[in-house]
Amino acid sequence: RKHSEAKVVRVWMRGDENGHYFVLIEDDGIGISERQKQNSKGEHVGLSVMQDRASRIGGTLTVEGEAGEGVQVRLEFDYSPDALQDERNNQNIT
Repeated sequence: RKHSEAKVVRVWMRGDENGHYFVLIEDDGIGISERQKQNSKGEHVGLSVMQDRASRIGGTLTVEGEAGEGVQVRLEFDYSPDALQDERNNQNIT
């Protein structure tokens, strides 16, 4: 919120039994210019960090918005129910 000057931020998350997840974050802030979306070298490192993190989990990240119109960030990724159960089991081992 501090950079976007947004008054409203919405987060929507959904997952299904097949392990497909979708996260949508949108705000009514100052938006984002085409130049910012193209991620000029050395600027707007946050966008490239988000892209890198999405890529690391095999996901896709889409950033949409226009200056003065707010921003939508979409993340989609797959995480199998088996992997989730394995992770839970590993956390319970001491």
